[in-house]
Amino acid sequence: MKKFIATVLSLIMLVSVFTAFATLSEAAASIWVYDVDKTTTVSAQRQKIAATRTKSYTVSYSGTAADATYADNGVRLTDGGSGSGNSYLSVVTGSGTTTVVINLGYKAIGFTDFYARFHNSSSNGYVLPTEVNYYVSDDGITYNFAGKGEDVASPADETAYSIGFTKEKGCAAQYIKIEIKHSGKIACSEISCYIWADVTTISATGAADNQGLVYSANTTAGTAYVTSYTNSYTKTEVVQGTGITPCSASGNVDNTTWIIGKGTEDQTTVTADFVSKSRNNRPGTVNNNKKYVVIHNTGNYASGATAKANHNYQTSNSACTTSSWQYTVGADGIYQGIPDNEVAWHAGDGSTGTGNYYGIGMEIAVNGWVDFTTNWQSFLNNGFYKSCRRGALLTAELCVRWGLNPGDGSPGTGIRQHWDSTQKNCPQQMRYNTSSKSYTRNTGDMWKYFMTYVTKYYEMLKGGGSYEQTVETPNTVTNVEIPQYVYVSGSNTYCRVTGISGSAFTGKSNLKSVYIPNTITWGSPTFDSANLVNINVSPTCTYYYSKGGVLYSSADNSVVATPAKNTGTGVAKADAAVYGVANFTLGESYEIDYSADTSEKLFTGFYDVGSTASDIKNMFVDNISIFDKNGNALGDTAKVSTGAILKSADGEDSCILVVYGDIDGDATISTTDYAIIRKHLEGSSLLTGANFTAAAITDKGRVSTADLLHLRKKLGA
Repeated sequence: MKKFIATVLSLIMLVSVFTAFATLSEAAASIWVYDVDKTTTVSAQRQKIAATRTKSYTVSYSGTAADATYADNGVRLTDGGSGSGNSYLSVVTGSGTTTVVINLGYKAIGFTDFYARFHNSSSNGYVLPTEVNYYVSDDGITYNFAGKGEDVASPADETAYSIGFTKEKGCAAQYIKIEIKHSGKIACSEISCYIWADVTTISATGAADNQGLVYSANTTAGTAYVTSYTNSYTKTEVVQGTGITPCSASGNVDNTTWIIGKGTEDQTTVTADFVSKSRNNRPGTVNNNKKYVVIHNTGNYASGATAKANHNYQTSNSACTTSSWQYTVGADGIYQGIPDNEVAWHAGDGSTGTGNYYGIGMEIAVNGWVDFTTNWQSFLNNGFYKSCRRGALLTAELCVRWGLNPGDGSPGTGIRQHWDSTQKNCPQQMRYNTSSKSYTRNTGDMWKYFMTYVTKYYEMLKGGGSYEQTVETPNTVTNVEIPQYVYVSGSNTYCRVTGISGSAFTGKSNLKSVYIPNTITWGSPTFDSANLVNINVSPTCTYYYSKGGVLYSSADNSVVATPAKNTGTGVAKADAAVYGVANFTLGESYEIDYSADTSEKLFTGFYDVGSTASDIKNMFVDNISIFDKNGNALGDTAKVSTGAILKSADGEDSCILVVYGDIDGDATISTTDYAIIRKHLEGSSLLTGANFTAAAITDKGRVSTADLLHLRKKLGA
């Protein structure tokens, strides 16, 4: 009798195991697991976009054939429906099944809408399909059924219909297969499968969005990456100036001083100390028809080469015999060496040349300059900004004095560069453009700075007027969210944001937080902002993850960046458009019988032994890892037991597996387990934790003699 009972019990256990395996297989096909958020955000606009737009596809025919006149051309079904008439339709003749497979080129998360547009037209002989089925796949080999297109009730003639369906939850896919069954000629104009995503707009590649993020976009490939963040904006403002009185000095009197720009930040005293008429570098030729102010940089980089030192060189140094100029400007003052109305030798174009004869030469000191990288910013801050402003004020005074028009400082105006006479790279430090890393006539950083102040002071000297002023203002968007897509308006294209350049966030002092979406698959950016608090990552991003606001690499779990002001308490932001699946989310068919409780740290619901690690993994929608009770990783074929540890992919959560009856955790139910319950009931060896739960078989939370009886029957005793 005992042998018969044991045999029956064994058969029951086998049936239970087989039933469990069948359910596991069914659960693996569950695809609608993503909760889709369709609300909007401040920095990015939530949109439903056709992820299939412009993607490549193949068409196969079974019992059907492409129409001889309007055959599919390989782009028509995903081109956005452009065109009119029959020329933008893909027409198929015959009765059978036509299959279209679209390859996105990447796995997209959050598909909710699947539609194909067909035309019902008796005049052209087009009918609607009898059935349209949609399938999704990660690898293009194994497909899961997504849904059937809704039937069109009483379709009108000469009308187009979108046949498909919409889901509240989303699925993920790289490949989408559309199986079209029809009993006559069909005409399809477009297949569109939509996801909800965060999208920002840029005008073209290299442009910034409304957060100040700049992108490089490849509209052909449909991808983009972040190249930089705009830390501050430079804009031109029209300012109403306060009038100042021009200096009354003629510029032709020696041994005098005169003040320019009274009441302004650059008010300066000009000291007239002329070169002796007996020196060779003062030709003495008078010209009362001055037409230009000619700008130079001194070319002497020694720290002591101030305006006064350069002035003394032309007035007193015996080596200076063929060079002279009217004014020397520096942070230490302005010095005049030659009268305004005399010729000086500074432009290299001879005694009657445009620069020498008609120009008033001005040398601006560059003491302390090394190059445009080593100390450029400190060079500017330590005096060159001030020197250029003083030079601009003097230039404006000279323009008013001699009736010159400064204009924008380009050739043909009242302001020249030494370059204009001989193509010598002078004024060198003012002609350099740090963005292009080249010397230019009109766009050098400091030349533009100089001309801004020339315009300002010229207008003020002319009675106030208005003038343009360049103002730099910080970017007020300091909590940046990288979108999943950028819409390039110039080409009407959506580009998936897949990467971040290494220097995109380098030196961006305004940044306080950065959010990285699930579309990012490459990049090693540097985050060095002293004000950065948190870096948050989408839970469904596979390239990065974040804990407490610190950025980690998913490949090796190494720290990529720790924000300077991070306190370790940053809360990871949910995926902006598609919320990630919560840790230990069971497939729908398991939700009733099993429980993965992360608060109690237990995974329960198993009444029989024999399940493998692979079986357990397949029960969950999210990815989990399984370890034995000693912390050793279990292979997929290894049997699981009470005490096995389940860990979430992000390492944040864990559960201990409980198999009712397997109290000692040896993956079997035996007399040893029976004895353990007896000792517990006798009080000689009390059970706790997962072992206690495994013994409480018949009444959860309490171990009783009923559990002994249950095990006795199971063992066939």
